[in-house]
Amino acid sequence: MEIGGMPIRGSDDGKPPAQAALPDANGRNVAATPVTRAGRGRRGHTILELMVALALAAPVMLMIWSGSSSVVTASGVAVSSAASEASLRATIRNVRRAVAAGRVLHVASDGLSLVYQQPLRLPGEATAVREDGSVRWGEAADGAAVAGGVSVLTFVEDDQLVEGDLGRDLNEDGDLEDAFLRGHIETLLPGGRPRILSPPVVLVDADASPADLDGDGETDPLFQWNGESLLTVKLLTLAGAPGRASPPTFTRLQIHLPNASPREPWHDQ
Repeated sequence: MEIGGMPIRGSDDGKPPAQAALPDANGRNVAATPVTRAGRGRRGHTILELMVALALAAPVMLMIWSGSSSVVTASGVAVSSAASEASLRATIRNVRRAVAAGRVLHVASDGLSLVYQQPLRLPGEATAVREDGSVRWGEAADGAAVAGGVSVLTFVEDDQLVEGDLGRDLNEDGDLEDAFLRGHIETLLPGGRPRILSPPVVLVDADASPADLDGDGETDPLFQWNGESLLTVKLLTLAGAPGRASPPTFTRLQIHLPNASPREPWHDQ
């Protein structure tokens, strides 16, 4: 294309016109910066495209959420199981320590308590054995020796768990018709001062009578004594919130007492 005999490059040859040189502040000519407009290839996403993208991403997000939820649930079960095991170990250790050196005098008919004594060493004496070879029995309370004194190992209720209300078969017998008392074991020393031996994790039947806790067809009282020197403690324990806790644990603890119980029947004086 020509104007006034001068060739001008323009749209006729398919090339953009050359940029005119403009003087700067010092009088020197500089090329003007071209200004371009966004082409048709640079445009925003349509609503349809966004909806398709969300639909494709939804299954992936669901899988991520499901995996995270499973990890959290598994972690909760693991923590609950660890707490249950720790509570059971503490209970076994404390009950064994309380009666290991003593003798059982009496077990209640409901199996929820027993009366026992320990060999008693008086102040200034090296042993609880008298000169004639007999053992002095009693208990120590608040640092004072109580000759002939007794202690009571007993279950104390803290709350009640009803399977129908919880929607959970606690003893796994196939129904939701059972109710349990959950509580702790403590020792009552002479004078009535209690000493806690377990967390509130021990389950007993709410009917206050021995029930079959392990499904073997026999009743399982909390405390069972053979009348001589063998004490059996049958523990059904549940730690944590009933709806989220791991299943109850049944443990049979046998304690062989070194001292046989007296032949004469014990009676509360």
